[in-house]
Amino acid sequence: MSASWQSDETPEYDEMSTIPIPSDDAVQDVAGNARCLDIKDERVTAATHGLVPPQIALDQLLFNPEPTRPEIIEGTIVVYLAESLHVEGRDRQGIMRATIRADVETYEVESVDLTVELA
Repeated sequence: MSASWQSDETPEYDEMSTIPIPSDDAVQDVAGNARCLDIKDERVTAATHGLVPPQIALDQLLFNPEPTRPEIIEGTIVVYLAESLHVEGRDRQGIMRATIRADVETYEVESVDLTVELA
């Protein structure tokens, strides 16, 4: 049986595909490697909009990381981090987000995208 989104048929288990998930140790190693990067490293992009110094935001996200939905996409480990941020003098909370991409075999960091914005 070959199910599709337009049919009412239920797909068989072997017809389904899943996104691989890296081990907790791999995720911690990737986060540790990202923590060693300086904000001026060419692999790091930061859009903090003046709400917090970029290095502080990166350090805070990576100090004791609690990733959500780490996954392996096309040979790359992708780790998503997010944390709320109190911004003095602002009515709304801020949010810090980082997406880390690293090689699935070596855990070498390919990129870190850091964003800080008001929620």
